[in-house]
Amino acid sequence: MAVALQDFFKNFVGGIILFVNGNYRVGDRIEINSKYGDVIDIGILYSTLMEMKEWVTGDQATGRLSIIPNGLVLSSSVNNYTKDNDFVWDEMTVPIAYESDWKAAIEKFHEIVRRETEGIAIQAEKAISGLDEKYYIFRRTAKPEIFLTLTDNWINFHIRCEGSSVTPKQNRPGDSERD
Repeated sequence: MAVALQDFFKNFVGGIILFVNGNYRVGDRIEINSKYGDVIDIGILYSTLMEMKEWVTGDQATGRLSIIPNGLVLSSSVNNYTKDNDFVWDEMTVPIAYESDWKAAIEKFHEIVRRETEGIAIQAEKAISGLDEKYYIFRRTAKPEIFLTLTDNWINFHIRCEGSSVTPKQNRPGDSERD
């Protein structure tokens, strides 16, 4: 009997911790126990995620709902991609042949990415600057960057830029200070 109730109490305590500590809230994008998605409900025993990734590439929903026991917050790491900050780094990799003018490609990629992400980079800079009031973090820029890695056949351009998390968070009640 005690073993049967162990999971119940673990999930119950996990639910209380979620309500008190706010490790994640409805609308947050999280990853816990290898499950990734947007939190759409938090109950006293279980949380519900709109699952993302799995067989679908990018940050697109699969359409499945994942029911996560709240007791996992006691024993697993929780990656919260949107707690106190609605921006995450996006990265795309573009292979360029060694014979190509890779120096010109760097300049062209920088020009395109800066132009396309200028507005979101400004918003991200403001959001990041607000984080150092709450957390001890190193100052970093939200400007796009390009990193190169060499392979046997080509040069990989890893293009990194800030991206906005598109979650139901914008419609979350009681979050007018985030809007």
